[in-house]
Amino acid sequence: MRNVILYIAVSLDGYIADGEGSVSFLDDFQDEKVGDYGYQDFLAEIDTCLMGSKTYKTILDFGYPWPYPEQETYVITSNPQLKIDSPNTVRVTDNIGEVIQQLKEKKSDKNIWLVGGGQLVHYVLNANLLDQMVLSITPKILGEGIRLFPEKSIGSTWELTHQKAFETGMMVLTYTKRKDGR
Repeated sequence: MRNVILYIAVSLDGYIADGEGSVSFLDDFQDEKVGDYGYQDFLAEIDTCLMGSKTYKTILDFGYPWPYPEQETYVITSNPQLKIDSPNTVRVTDNIGEVIQQLKEKKSDKNIWLVGGGQLVHYVLNANLLDQMVLSITPKILGEGIRLFPEKSIGSTWELTHQKAFETGMMVLTYTKRKDGR
């Protein structure tokens, strides 16, 4: 069965975007010597992307060509009229848990990337559909914004399976859900 992997950058104080929904705080950590913090290697292991409609719109607003043309993308939204402006992209408005479970069971040697945002992360975590988290911890405190784990998230236990520190102060931590349920 394929894994759903949350791969996301987060501030030291737990925010994935600032109060205006911007991720520009990440610009401070671009460094040619460091490279992409393992992003291209991760993307090579993914054939499906899951994201909420706000994340989808944010990516489109970057003004670049669609970054995931090789992956199937599923945009989770309550708006059945959401306009899809990217290739290989499907709008999902109903039976979200069932759709994600079907994607996990689909035959493939590649995994599913939970791109964001906060509401979808909350849903997938609480539905017990998240298998792994790769968190790029930025050494920056935002003070407010969109939380990675909103209040009322169901508790769960994770095992640290990989860690890497970068000279920019960024830490990439990989956590895998413990199978014993503790």
